Formats: sequence, C-alpha cells, structure tokens
Amino acid sequence: MKLLEESLNAHGGTAEEAMKHVIDQADKNDATALFHLGTALTRFRHYFAAIEVLTRATELAPRNAAAFGNLGISFYTIGDCDKALHAFMTALELDPSASRSGDWNRRTGSCLIYKRDYIKAEKYCSKARELLPSDPAPKLCLGQAQFSQTKYAEALLSYKEANSMSSMSAYPPHKGAAQSGVLASLAKLNRLAEATTALNIAPGSILTTRPIEQFAADAVLRLERSEKPKW
Repeated sequence: MKLLEESLNAHGGTAEEAMKHVIDQADKNDATALFHLGTALTRFRHYFAAIEVLTRATELAPRNAAAFGNLGISFYTIGDCDKALHAFMTALELDPSASRSGDWNRRTGSCLIYKRDYIKAEKYCSKARELLPSDPAPKLCLGQAQFSQTKYAEALLSYKEANSMSSMSAYPPHKGAAQSGVLASLAKLNRLAEATTALNIAPGSILTTRPIEQFAADAVLRLERSEKPKW
C-alpha cells in the first residue's frame, strides 16, 4: 500500500491519470505483483481499477483464494452481485478456512438475499455468524434470510442478538437495522406489545416520535423488498 501511495503521489496529473500510470507500469504477467497491487487498490477503494488488476491476477493464479476474495469485495462494493458471488464462492471453495472467509460468507449471503435465494443465503449467513461471533453484521444477514423465509421467530432471535451487542454503538447503521428487524419480526408474530421491552425503548427515543406500529410497518416493507443490505 505504501508503494502504491508513493507512486500515486509521485505522478502528476489527476487521480485517474496517476492510477492508469501505476497500472500500466505493472507487469501483466506477474501474478504475485498484480495480486498485491489489486489488494492495495481495493483498500484504497479504487474498486474498478482493482477489478481490472485482480481479474488478471486470478487468470494467472487460479488457485489464489485471497485474490478471488478481494475481487469479490470489489464487485460487491460496486453493486455487481452476480460477479461478486462467483468470486466469493470460488474463494471459499479454494480456501474455506481463510482468515477472510467469514467476511466472504457474509457478503455471499447478502448477495443471495438480494437475488432472493433465501435458503442458500441462510447457509452462508450462518457460517459467517459462526466465524465472526463478535461481529453483528452476520447476525443481521442471518435475520434477514430467516425473515424472508417467514421464519419470524428465528429472525427475531437473530436480530435481538445483534441488537444486544456492545459493538453496535460504533456503527449506527447496524443498530438501526437490528431494531428494524426486531420490530418487523414482532409485527409478523403479532407480538408488537413486546417491542418496548425487547428494544429497551427509553422515553425520548426516536422510536417514541410516532406509533410503534408505523415504525414496524416501515421495517416490514424494507425487509420484504430484499434490497442488498448496506452492512
């Protein structure tokens, strides 16, 4: 990453011109060099450039699970779930115990939810939850996969588990997704009376600004649209 940053800073012109220069200078037949360059581009959030470089890296080294994983992350981030799924599943097939396999499983589950393949999504989200027990995102993934199969009681448990995690305050979108999931699940179970206790709703909370039934109805609509989760 440092070498890439130095190369970008040393080259004049626009960021796009500097990026093109760095890629043009790379050895297109050196799989290792392309893998490291593509990984750095992913970390710098230059996803389209990373896709170009990592695609070539995987062609040269088709057994490099990490290269496929990073390629999947780049496709996932630009919203191309079809190509992301192929990359992630290849990475997981090559090395199911890789250090990033929890994240690959979770993103795979997320894309499968978007494609409405909920049964398969639940399998990947569950694996991610197992591999990343302190991360709320796989629990949110699992909750949505379960909710979309009308497994509302199971979804409620997944969302409540995510909502109770202390790390949630560090990333507010996770907290909002967990609360929405709890409300939607309770609504489907006809148990909205439990919402105040389940979410520990305090006076003055945003959830007290209008009837809880309205928040729950909005939450149900969001989950039933099966949008690709932002987490």
